[in-house]
Amino acid sequence: MRIDGVRAEPGGDVTITFVPHGYEVQGVHLDTRMEIWFERFFRVRYVLSALVGSAVFGVLAISAGEQGASSTTQTLIFAPGIVGIAYGLLSFIASRITVLTSAAQTLRQADYKHHPSHAIHQAWAHQSFDALAITVQHTDGTQARYTATGPAAPALGQGFHHLLGPRLTSY
Repeated sequence: MRIDGVRAEPGGDVTITFVPHGYEVQGVHLDTRMEIWFERFFRVRYVLSALVGSAVFGVLAISAGEQGASSTTQTLIFAPGIVGIAYGLLSFIASRITVLTSAAQTLRQADYKHHPSHAIHQAWAHQSFDALAITVQHTDGTQARYTATGPAAPALGQGFHHLLGPRLTSY
């Protein structure tokens, strides 16, 4: 089971993968953050809607000009179209930056740590209103705290519950 969107202390944003007899923690790099950002703000339907809207406003501005409207009126009619075109161009530029950073990050070896279940002394779960935090104490004395929100929170709890059983306690 793989869980994205987890915050590790120490470590920052991570992806946790539960494997047989343990779990792996992999840092989230710049390329992943850029992909998430790109997906959030530049979905294809948004960009297509903006470009279609730009074309519609362009046709309206031309039609208004043929009807005798002033150039100021035409510019005001087409202003949302200009914003749509700018959004489309920004989307194109962002997609190229995302591709370039993804390619550059692929050349870097991903940092990850494997934690076998026998190396975990105990773990504590703390459920708040919108988040689940799991504090893991390893047999070597180190501790890590993993926090997830939204749909990742129950998955994180289930993964550690399945892995640790009674060694996972609530506080």
